[in-house]
Amino acid sequence: MSLKTDKKPILIVGLPRSGTTWLASVMNTAKGVKYFYEPFNKDHVAAAKDHWLKYLRDDDEDPEFSGLWQCIFSGRLNDDWVKRKMAWPYNRLDGNLSFLPGRVLVKDVYSTMSLSWISKRFSPRVVIITRHPCALAYSWANTFEKTRQSGRIEALERLINQQKLMDDFLSPFADCLRGQDDFFHNLGLFYGANHFVLEKQRVANPDWIFIRHEDLCKNPLRAYQNLFENLSLKWTSATDSLISRSTSINSGKAYSPFRESAKEPEKWKNQLHKADAEKVLKATQLFDVPCDFIEA
Repeated sequence: MSLKTDKKPILIVGLPRSGTTWLASVMNTAKGVKYFYEPFNKDHVAAAKDHWLKYLRDDDEDPEFSGLWQCIFSGRLNDDWVKRKMAWPYNRLDGNLSFLPGRVLVKDVYSTMSLSWISKRFSPRVVIITRHPCALAYSWANTFEKTRQSGRIEALERLINQQKLMDDFLSPFADCLRGQDDFFHNLGLFYGANHFVLEKQRVANPDWIFIRHEDLCKNPLRAYQNLFENLSLKWTSATDSLISRSTSINSGKAYSPFRESAKEPEKWKNQLHKADAEKVLKATQLFDVPCDFIEA
């Protein structure tokens, strides 16, 4: 595989339960990658509490947010949660890793709304993974029990409460975004709003790479080979091994990358109640989400 020289950091984003962990885990097997895991997870990183799912216009100034990203992309961020999944030799070291050679890989599920701003400021290679909204809903329902029972999705409220985001993108949907006390309806709204914003920003960011979870599942070897080549990542024997194991073993654990991947795209069709799937799709379709996001 011929590789181009590319030292830019890589930023993987997607909604929670969209496949970001599997994608980042495989990319973390590439030679010389420094993997920073969910730096804006507000439940584990104190500095993220004011910045998760933050929306910024391209010309906005936010020194604190900018400083955090500078710290991450330079490899200087020293946080046990964020560094917990680094590969050898980086996982053997404490403190600032910026002095070590290697390419920074960041995986985050709470950066979709600031993605254009991040791209303009730091020019990372951006990879956005999408997943069918019903598959996402099925995974959320099985992972986030309290959220499913309450019907309240905090992340949706986070979007609604940002006036600039509403003014720039979501004001036509203001009434419907107030939602109902129904988990599947609200998840469809959250999915639709996120992908509506990403689609609008996609035109001005042609270098963003969009990849569907379903395509990774159906032909993982080819999909990952194409992605590695596009990003100038060095394929290793560990890459082959992880792809083989992660697509043939089902760990049964919510946050494990080990799945029988070929079965994943169809699972929701057999497990999610038809009425719940219809709620998700009806809410998602309010935003005219492109068909390539939702076709399985």
